[in-house]
Amino acid sequence: MIMAPNLKNTKERTQTNNTIIKKISPSTLVVGIDIAKDKHLARAQDDRGIEFGKRLFFENRINDFEMLLNWVKKHQQENKKRMLFLA
Repeated sequence: MIMAPNLKNTKERTQTNNTIIKKISPSTLVVGIDIAKDKHLARAQDDRGIEFGKRLFFENRINDFEMLLNWVKKHQQENKKRMLFLA
């Protein structure tokens, strides 16, 4: 999984984000998560923005986060993606 360190400096954050974005390749599953008060939304796509399957709605509960992890693993396997980028 590609992760960014917690940076306070805007210039460092921009440089780090750019470095991470450059690592996204055709073998990367990109999962975007929209966090809300009650229900969250996740969607999976490839490096070009082509969406895989349906979006996943989940709540802030352990069972739902386990469901999210299983959903991500399913998309990784089905689409032969060995890298993961969560955003």
